[in-house]
Amino acid sequence: MTVTNAAMYRVSDQEAAKLRKRFTDAAPEVGYELESDMDAPSGLPTVSLTGTSVAFDGRAFRIADAGSSEDAAIVTRFVRQLD
Repeated sequence: MTVTNAAMYRVSDQEAAKLRKRFTDAAPEVGYELESDMDAPSGLPTVSLTGTSVAFDGRAFRIADAGSSEDAAIVTRFVRQLD
């Protein structure tokens, strides 16, 4: 599942990189380890939260097929935090 809003289509690569950086800075502060995936389907570098099904590329959050309601809550938390 991909979680986006219409604004994602107006996010430049530079803005996406800034959002991805904010995500990577915020995740460890709340106890998540990170993994990078340079071969993401979006073509942008993606950062995943270890132990979850959540990934973020600066434009869209993705929850893998094995995702749970906890993963949805994680996305909600970061969407609010990243505004």
